[in-house]
Amino acid sequence: MDTRKITEAYYSCWLGSSENLFSSSQAVTWLYATERNKVQTGYGQQFDLWALVTSDRLFLSYGDAASAKIEELKAVLDGYCPAEETAQKIQRVYGCKPQHSVKYVFRQAQTDGQAARCLRSEDYPAYECFFQKNNPDCRNVSWLREYFEEMIAENLCCGVFLDGELVSCTDSPSVPYMADMVREIGIHTLTGYRGKGYAKEACSLCIREMLKNGKCPVWSADAENTGSRILAECSGFAPFADCLFLSLVQ
Repeated sequence: MDTRKITEAYYSCWLGSSENLFSSSQAVTWLYATERNKVQTGYGQQFDLWALVTSDRLFLSYGDAASAKIEELKAVLDGYCPAEETAQKIQRVYGCKPQHSVKYVFRQAQTDGQAARCLRSEDYPAYECFFQKNNPDCRNVSWLREYFEEMIAENLCCGVFLDGELVSCTDSPSVPYMADMVREIGIHTLTGYRGKGYAKEACSLCIREMLKNGKCPVWSADAENTGSRILAECSGFAPFADCLFLSLVQ
């Protein structure tokens, strides 16, 4: 499996193109994309401006809400800039700081995962308890069983149990594109059990299951979430691009 090529195709879809944009040598690519005018599957808001910044190229897609100031932004962004500088220029034009995440590409499977196992249907009570401890403000879990069953059908819930309690477990958030080829990894660990390697064990097993099922793993982390970024690289991922995005429509 060529995980880089699949990852490039996936994020090209995010940018609003059916072509692999990363095959171009152009320093800055601008795209008007109707994808920016709708809420993507798995997300609660639309992203009116969505950009990827690699080590030497900038890809920026925009929708109707961002169009009024796009020429001004083009004048300010007259060439490639690193992510932080690009974010500053976007903020200067639109008056609000873009959110910043880091996208990763999978490169090599790890040998860890022996301490984790794939959850089964009979593990649902432990999973629900685990979920509620991680999400104490969530009062309605009527949807959770169906979500759980969908995930375990593909072995996407990989967890570590200690004395019968689920303390760390993966899940797989919905992806808006190429769902037949791509799976994104989510991981949660109970407070008090973090920093002990349980998340890495769970992620390593989940990645192996994804690959076994012919799916390309992807990882996304908030730029300030140092723990998630370290875990990504320990789990076999490498940085792919910085992602900057704005939601202008409330």
